[in-house]
Amino acid sequence: MSESLKGQLLCSLAMVLVGSTVVASRVIGEQIEPFLATALRYAAALPLLLLVMRWRGERLHRPSWRDAFLLVLQAAAGSVGYTVLLIEGVASAGAAQAAVLTGTLPAVCAVFAVLFLRERLDLRLLAAIGLATAGALRGRCRLWRCPH
Repeated sequence: MSESLKGQLLCSLAMVLVGSTVVASRVIGEQIEPFLATALRYAAALPLLLLVMRWRGERLHRPSWRDAFLLVLQAAAGSVGYTVLLIEGVASAGAAQAAVLTGTLPAVCAVFAVLFLRERLDLRLLAAIGLATAGALRGRCRLWRCPH
């Protein structure tokens, strides 16, 4: 299997898992505060992560200051921020609307990749981003009964 295909498969599986977080966030948001739920989520994930690392023969390494800063920044914005906002959003807007809006994730990721990682967009990728965004916006209008 090529590295590109492997990467696409792993990203597809990640999106399936992200989709399940909308359902879990709905259940959690009805019973637990978002910040507490986020803390509990990562507290539960840590032992699993350590088990997988041990199974793969990985060891914990001390990151450089730069890497540690980037990890903290990613945790605050990407992991904790995403989880808290998703739980709050699902509690307010509902699971179906939240699921449709998270459909814009491919477009947002691609924009960040182009702006910050200087990746180039080819026509097929640009079309895929456009279709994902159009589908999410179309779904949003249907769910919220937009006049468009």
